Amino acid sequence: MTPNEHQESKYRNSRMDFNQVYFWTDTIKDWKHLLKSDKYKDLIISSWQELIRRNQIIIYAFVIMPNHLHLVWEIKEPNGKEMPHASFNKFTSHMILKDVKINHPNVLPYFKVDEKERQYRIWQRDPLAVLMDSKQKIEQKITYIH
Repeated sequence: MTPNEHQESKYRNSRMDFNQVYFWTDTIKDWKHLLKSDKYKDLIISSWQELIRRNQIIIYAFVIMPNHLHLVWEIKEPNGKEMPHASFNKFTSHMILKDVKINHPNVLPYFKVDEKERQYRIWQRDPLAVLMDSKQKIEQKITYIH
């Protein structure tokens, strides 16, 4: 493993520091195509808009695909006691789960988990956060997203 690969593998989790730019990938549990619905895309975007309005994040680029999303973003401030990405996952999970229970109960079993702290999981654990420590890396990831 090269020093750069080692550096990137060190960040292959959801850990992010303030005032740094990251390429972030968040995936639906078991790669289910839950994000095909425009209502969930709209929910995701409105959640980001609220975090932007509060000056907690800056988004440079994003794409939402049927089973995952990519962002190039910067975390500016905590959201209360939480990091903004944790608030994003918690809020969107809660809202999606609420909708699934009412409108799509047939898919609910796909998100059932055997965990002490929750019955259902929408997002997979440990999203990928890769530090973008050069302009070249940022440009490459934005090109990839587009």
